[in-house]
Amino acid sequence: MSVHLGSPLTNIAFPALINKAVKDTEAKFEGVEIRCIQDDADILGPPDLIFGTDGALNFLLSELAKCNLAPNKAKFQLYATSGDAAVGAPEWLPRPFHITDDERSLMSLG
Repeated sequence: MSVHLGSPLTNIAFPALINKAVKDTEAKFEGVEIRCIQDDADILGPPDLIFGTDGALNFLLSELAKCNLAPNKAKFQLYATSGDAAVGAPEWLPRPFHITDDERSLMSLG
């Protein structure tokens, strides 16, 4: 499948193309959520489910490859709540900043 940048079909075709890969990943990894806005995606969940060779990130990338899609890993970023949460991340995944909450003012909602 190929659509051109700026084509009105892109806003329909691209989400339809990636939908199965996203939904299959969420179904296989209970507790992992993937939220997409066109070609930007966020994967949320426990690090032990996301990272590793058998984790949700690698599974999603392999499912997207079946659609002839090769996400640009240079644009990936890791946002983790702690250093421990980032331990299993692949070396190629940059962590641009560290979330800090020295006064422990963050609350858990849920």
